[in-house]
Amino acid sequence: MKKGSKIMLCTAMLAVLGGGITAFAGEWKKDAKGYWYAKDDGSYASSEWIADEGKWYYIGDDGYMASNAWIGDYYVGTDGAMLVNTTTPDGYQVGADGAWIQENNVQAGYLEKYAEVLRNVLHGIPQGGENDYFDEHRFQLVYVDGDAVPELVIFGCTKLNYRTNTCLYTYYQGNLCMLRDFYARDFSYVHQGNWMKSVIMSSGSTIGDEGFYTINNGMIVPTAEFSDAYDKYSINGNEVSKSVYDSQLNAMKNGYLFKEVNETTTHELNEENIQKMLVDMNSAM
Repeated sequence: MKKGSKIMLCTAMLAVLGGGITAFAGEWKKDAKGYWYAKDDGSYASSEWIADEGKWYYIGDDGYMASNAWIGDYYVGTDGAMLVNTTTPDGYQVGADGAWIQENNVQAGYLEKYAEVLRNVLHGIPQGGENDYFDEHRFQLVYVDGDAVPELVIFGCTKLNYRTNTCLYTYYQGNLCMLRDFYARDFSYVHQGNWMKSVIMSSGSTIGDEGFYTINNGMIVPTAEFSDAYDKYSINGNEVSKSVYDSQLNAMKNGYLFKEVNETTTHELNEENIQKMLVDMNSAM
């Protein structure tokens, strides 16, 4: 990519990228965090594709160019350019238009597996987690670990809505894997950043636990777990001072752009919405 050059956003990929794209001129800029794109009208690109010298680049919702990541069915490489007619680093084929060729990949069929577990929860068949005990359920597909297959979140809550729970599934090497049942009031993730955050707070007490996790080879891996119990503070089981606790916890929380899973982002768990997911997975995102 020719950094600092004037470029024009093309409309040729409207059919490929599936959205309304307006042509405008602008300029690439760089700071300590990465590359960003300034438009001639003084605004900045965000959550959109940019075309430059025959290649496509994606600007995330944080305003910076994405790299080494899946953007829906498209993969952008180390230099930020969308890959075409090749195999991605995680083993998926993409075509001339850059789109993931699902029929050529072993991961095809994951939606049917997700539909199966959703129907089991819908009909009250125990799945081996805390979510079995909630009387209302919702669901959402989210891209967490950076590959082309989204993860499934099943969000459970009580009718009084004072308790919630999040169960996370992934599809790895042809198998459905329940990663973890987060008995938590808060569950957030970094879009395709392989980073999750969960908060547990006991009602009416001063006990709080906050954990950060990644996904590796179909399993969830705790990265940092913070515990605050009756004015005693610990990180990964090791007691620390409140100042150290606050400093490290804030660094973890503020270092990533987390998206929360809640009642407004999830979809009601019913057969109609399961069918919609099978026809068009974007309806469940």
